Amino acid sequence: FLLTGRVPFSGDTAIAKMFKHMEEDAPLVSSIRRDCPADVTQLVRRMMAKKPEQRFNIPAELVQTITQLQRNRLRAAGSPTNEEDV
Repeated sequence: FLLTGRVPFSGDTAIAKMFKHMEEDAPLVSSIRRDCPADVTQLVRRMMAKKPEQRFNIPAELVQTITQLQRNRLRAAGSPTNEEDV
């Protein structure tokens, strides 16, 4: 919702939303926000994966991935990366 401004699964009733949540993959963030970088789209996709083994196992793994994405962006922008700032 924070990235797209809408919920990933809509429906007229709570049951309809629940069935969509169970049966459908969430739409890619980039299909709603064309300006969303591919790595962010893939991060959100992994966080919302249906199968638990496809999601992050522990919060620290998610933090590590986000930190690495941020470092990659800083490097691509030509900014010096300082471990303490990321």
